[in-house]
Amino acid sequence: MLSNTWNEYRHDSVRRKNLFRGLSNIVLSLSRKSWPRIGSLTFYDNGTIGLTNRPLSCTLVILENNGAKRVIERNQTFGTVEPYISDLFAYHDSRFLQQPNAVNDESDCCAQMATTSIMRAIAHHFFRPKLRYGPFRLSLTDDHQSQFLVDEDWNITKVVDLEWVCSLPVQMFGPPYWLTGRGIDQLHDEHLHQYNEVRQEYMQIFEEEERKLGSDASLSQIMESNWNDGTCWFAHCLTSVNAMFNLFEQHLRPIYSPSILTTKVDKAVSSFFVRGSGELVQRKVTEKKRYDIELKELFHEESN
Repeated sequence: MLSNTWNEYRHDSVRRKNLFRGLSNIVLSLSRKSWPRIGSLTFYDNGTIGLTNRPLSCTLVILENNGAKRVIERNQTFGTVEPYISDLFAYHDSRFLQQPNAVNDESDCCAQMATTSIMRAIAHHFFRPKLRYGPFRLSLTDDHQSQFLVDEDWNITKVVDLEWVCSLPVQMFGPPYWLTGRGIDQLHDEHLHQYNEVRQEYMQIFEEEERKLGSDASLSQIMESNWNDGTCWFAHCLTSVNAMFNLFEQHLRPIYSPSILTTKVDKAVSSFFVRGSGELVQRKVTEKKRYDIELKELFHEESN
């Protein structure tokens, strides 16, 4: 697995170029055909394939396994971007509502509710109307280092867990976030500059491979645009299990506001998260207190 030697060789320029070339060709191979809808492929017993399954990404499965209610039903696909984005927000809302330790305290609860409300309000700035109906292209939704098997020179030999491939909006395409060995919510300040240097190296190789295939360079241009206007961070917010709020503060809020939102602003905006927002805040705070008590009791029992 690539993850076994990642830390040892990730600064080796030759190995890194081999890896980036392999990653680029995988992305380009999957995305060479445009699909009419957002969804996942179904393989039928007669040997045919249909785009008839919901876009079953790795994130959706994790959220559902952690208690979020199913929002996108089986065999539900999307012909336009906005309903899909709306349902992804609904998954995060369900996770927030169902998770007993979703908040730390009242101010944290209001901040999370305000962030989600603001993101819904600005979504149309990133998912533009001209791309509403596509193109939609197949993409890996679980592409961390352990999914790739490589040889000694980091040429990719195999890819595992292809069941998480989905047909997605091209606004959600971009290089892997782990290119510098940092977590997605660690890519800010000097770490962001380091990532961008490696990202540019990746994109140069991606463009070279795209030209070899005789492509019109549309995907590389879209990926670069996603980076320049912040769409990539909005997409990461939606496809991350628990990094949305950090990513919003690090990358999206500064686009609109130079200063951190105050507690007073968070409380005011959070009232638009749901009707009866005040009662919800108190419920979530109570759930967290109860969770802490039960957790302490559990560890006390185990220590005995």
